[in-house]
Amino acid sequence: MLPADAAFEYLPSPSAPWREVERFCALIGGSGGDPREINQLCEIAREVEADLRAASIDDLLVAIYFNWRRARWNAGEDAEVICAIRGAISELGRRR
Repeated sequence: MLPADAAFEYLPSPSAPWREVERFCALIGGSGGDPREINQLCEIAREVEADLRAASIDDLLVAIYFNWRRARWNAGEDAEVICAIRGAISELGRRR
């Protein structure tokens, strides 16, 4: 998992082009991805979406990574998923 200080260094604008957002998302899990089971990542993402401000920085990063993988699994840009990613990026930016 990308450490919080590094995440802030590479954090794109919430309105950045999708390609730039994807580069950031790919950094979060690193080359090995996140070792946790998909169900765990999904649950963290749901909790984050329910209350962005209550989420930890690590959970925000997990939610961004999970939703990015979800968009890739669904072979395209899903508006709901993109909104969740951009919302979590916005929250990280607020905390920077």
